Amino acid sequence: MLETDVASRDDAILGAIGGLVGKEIAIGDLLLRLVDRIAERMSADRGTIYLVDRAKGELFSKAAHLPELDEIRLAIGQGVAGHVAATGDVVNVPTTGGEIRFFPGVDEKTKYRTESILAAPIRDRGGMIIGVVQLLNHKGGRFSVEDGATLVELA
Repeated sequence: MLETDVASRDDAILGAIGGLVGKEIAIGDLLLRLVDRIAERMSADRGTIYLVDRAKGELFSKAAHLPELDEIRLAIGQGVAGHVAATGDVVNVPTTGGEIRFFPGVDEKTKYRTESILAAPIRDRGGMIIGVVQLLNHKGGRFSVEDGATLVELA
């Protein structure tokens, strides 16, 4: 990776979390502000932070750009976010057409059209997956490999 790519990624990370660290804030509000900043800095139309509910074997949206629904629930393994929660893989979907991991059910409920997706696992200090951060529809068309590396760092 070039030095300028590293600097750009570091700037995106600092821009996304800058001003949030060290403030007293409710976790839901913090996550919503964080997903707002991540989506903005990474030129995504929408973003979601999912948390894992191990007892139910599901992911649920804790912070999302989701005016149409109160919450999204996906089985672990369902959709791109569910796949990330199950495997720990970073997933970059340049186009949802023909993508077997894409779950169209949320788009059907919201009437939103997902075209590109970038998702990364959120891990605790022990490495266990506790959530997923997912971005939808890069404003430039597709998410890059560098975007994936930045999202991993943010997650």
